[in-house]
Amino acid sequence: MESTITLRQAGEKLGVEPKALEQLISDGHLPEARRSPDVGGERWLLPASKLGDIAKRHGWVIDLRPDEDSPQTHSLVPIQRQASAPPRATTDTPEPGGNPLSVAEVLDRALLDRLLGVHADKTRAVVEASQTRSALADITQKHERVTRKLEIERRERTISGDRYREERSARLVADAKVAELRQRVSREMALAEAERIAKDEAVQQRRAAEEDATKAIATMGWLARRRFRRTYGG
Repeated sequence: MESTITLRQAGEKLGVEPKALEQLISDGHLPEARRSPDVGGERWLLPASKLGDIAKRHGWVIDLRPDEDSPQTHSLVPIQRQASAPPRATTDTPEPGGNPLSVAEVLDRALLDRLLGVHADKTRAVVEASQTRSALADITQKHERVTRKLEIERRERTISGDRYREERSARLVADAKVAELRQRVSREMALAEAERIAKDEAVQQRRAAEEDATKAIATMGWLARRRFRRTYGG
């Protein structure tokens, strides 16, 4: 006949209160529980061989130590309940020879599975952290490249702005020089035109004077012309 234990004994081994086990039974989360007649009525019992499954299903970590009073049974010192991911489901299988597993072996395997699960979780966490660091390094490199590119563009814009201001200043200076040259050319042309007009007027006046002199000489007598020629060499 399969060995059973009370809720109080199971609570001591699993590190939980018997009332918590009763609540789990009421909620239907302990299908292994069985009713048994007692002096004061009925009480709940749990199969000792199923403690490993119960501990794994509810995430309870237990430590197995031998009981000095009863060498046939084992006393489980409860460890604080861990809040972690739901344990992986396993089934109790007999040994290849056909002998069923003892409670200690079941609990040892449950603890081993639990430790292996923690190790696997730790390995996944390490891999994810490494991937995160790699992604962060890539993002950092991209950020640095973009920053350098923006800095180069900013410098190019600054250089372009400086060149534009220099070209604009040079254009303004050239325009001022061109305007000055135009004014100088205008003044020289005006002076040249004034000189031409003055020369024309002088030539006209000279011609008019020569004509007047010719006419005056023509009206003189021979004695007056002779004196005039001696005086002015005409």
